[in-house]
Amino acid sequence: MSNKKESTHQLIHRNLTLYQREHSAVWQCRYKVDNKWIRATTKETQLDLAVNKAKKASECIKGLFI
Repeated sequence: MSNKKESTHQLIHRNLTLYQREHSAVWQCRYKVDNKWIRATTKETQLDLAVNKAKKASECIKGLFI
């Protein structure tokens, strides 16, 4: 198992992760829907704004599958 970088934050344990790719200031997120990982960009460079966008994206997508 790889070590977690400082630029990686688990927002919801094993279901929503926020991270920055190497050489990028933009925050990316990945979240689990029906046991499949979905990746998306938040298009944000500030952590607090990226956290809000990632949570909203995760909630919206999960709502479509309920």
